[in-house]
Amino acid sequence: MYSPLPDKLHFSDLEKNILAFWRDNNIFEQSLRGRKYAPVFSFFEGPPTVNGKPGIHHLMARAIKDTICRYKSQSGDYVRRQAG
Repeated sequence: MYSPLPDKLHFSDLEKNILAFWRDNNIFEQSLRGRKYAPVFSFFEGPPTVNGKPGIHHLMARAIKDTICRYKSQSGDYVRRQAG
């Protein structure tokens, strides 16, 4: 069922392997194609530094946007990702 964990787990190597798998198999693109006819959810945002130098508030806004878009995507909606 599951493979046992190795004695020494290298998280950076594990992350690189997962990212390579996603890239090589177009996993993100497949997830969007699978929702092609699902309800569309749009979340518009402006440029992150429109009013001055980047700050922690820009990071917080991006984190909130990412959380909402991921939730809607996992709920079955088609969420097109486009910054700006």
